Amino acid sequence: MPNNLSDPWRLFEADYQQNVAENQIRVDFFLSFHQECRALGIALIPLKGLELLIRAYPVLGVRPMVDMDFLIQPKDAAKVKQLLEARGLRRLPDDGLTFVSRDGRINLDIIWDIWYLPAALQSGLWTRTVQRPFQGISIDCLHPLDSLIYYLAFVIAHRGQVTPLFSQDLDYFLKAEGAAISWPDFIQETGRLGFQTAFFYGLRQARQAGVSIPESALHKLQPRSAVQKKMLQFYESFASETGRPRVSYLCTWLSYPRVSGKLKLLRSKLLPSAFEFELHHGKEKARWYFPFLLFHPFWLVLRGFATLLRDLRLWKRRSPALTGPHSPLY
Repeated sequence: MPNNLSDPWRLFEADYQQNVAENQIRVDFFLSFHQECRALGIALIPLKGLELLIRAYPVLGVRPMVDMDFLIQPKDAAKVKQLLEARGLRRLPDDGLTFVSRDGRINLDIIWDIWYLPAALQSGLWTRTVQRPFQGISIDCLHPLDSLIYYLAFVIAHRGQVTPLFSQDLDYFLKAEGAAISWPDFIQETGRLGFQTAFFYGLRQARQAGVSIPESALHKLQPRSAVQKKMLQFYESFASETGRPRVSYLCTWLSYPRVSGKLKLLRSKLLPSAFEFELHHGKEKARWYFPFLLFHPFWLVLRGFATLLRDLRLWKRRSPALTGPHSPLY
């Protein structure tokens, strides 16, 4: 075989084998932890990359992954935290629960709240769950429609970074689960959540990449009002393959439906609930919750100001730390 063909093939084979080895380590951890949680009556739903490996991809080596995301119920958060700490994982300061193993191979992001859904509709996700077989175990997963909406909302409306991996994920997912998705229901739910423009942009990009997206769905999502057309211009300018610094913060703000949703985001950042404070800092520090509320907003302002100064310095130097591409994995 000529060198110009063998070298790319060897690179592909090396990447494939590395993905298999690393993903198998993560999958083994997930299956073990899933069984432990199930034995204790704790429901655990995989999200994003892990979920796609379970229900859409035929092999482990095609889809790289850097972390694993789970959805749990709020009542189980404290117990899940204890179980992970008992396994020797270290918690990182972040929203939700973020844990990493000592060797860095296992990185977990655990949430109990879907940001774009009102509290009254969160329970519906759990009642609509389906089961999918994976390596001899039945795994609880989001309903295909819920899964598609969550993935699109995270990648486009929240992160603002549409990569080739996005189109690849959609292609595999729709081939595996497309028959269970009602596109009229998808259009209706997208409109209710206010994601028409973001989803139109992402699905149009995927269709151009060869993913089988119904033309009728794109037509119904197409921006029509002046505001929607301006939003489309925003996504076309900033939700690029490489992404742009801090754009995800703006996308997150825009993705919260209605004014009430945006106020919910502000409140959660400025004034975390007593539940979140106790979960992150322990019951023994619960008495410090109200003093924490007094000083936390000021600390956020100082941190934001320091970040702004850092970005300005990097911008003046055209540093890759600011202008370089973001990680394409999710």
